[in-house]
Amino acid sequence: MNKIAAILWCFLTLMWTLPSAAQDATVSGKVTGANGEAIIGANVLVDGTTQGATTNVSGEYTLTKVPATATLVITYLGYKTGIVH
Repeated sequence: MNKIAAILWCFLTLMWTLPSAAQDATVSGKVTGANGEAIIGANVLVDGTTQGATTNVSGEYTLTKVPATATLVITYLGYKTGIVH
């Protein structure tokens, strides 16, 4: 009976961890210009949503609960729109 309980425990543990692999992630990064200078105030948006962030004085941003398949759209006045998959 202990063997069956051990197999059942392994199965349940595996089933418990599978949903966590598909969960949303925290994404962070830095937006820079062609010369490597930080872009302050750039908009970083999860494509197709209203979820976004604005870069800080170091050009850095953080987004939480981003789906694994999300595309980020980065915009800043005077620059061409960037897309990150």
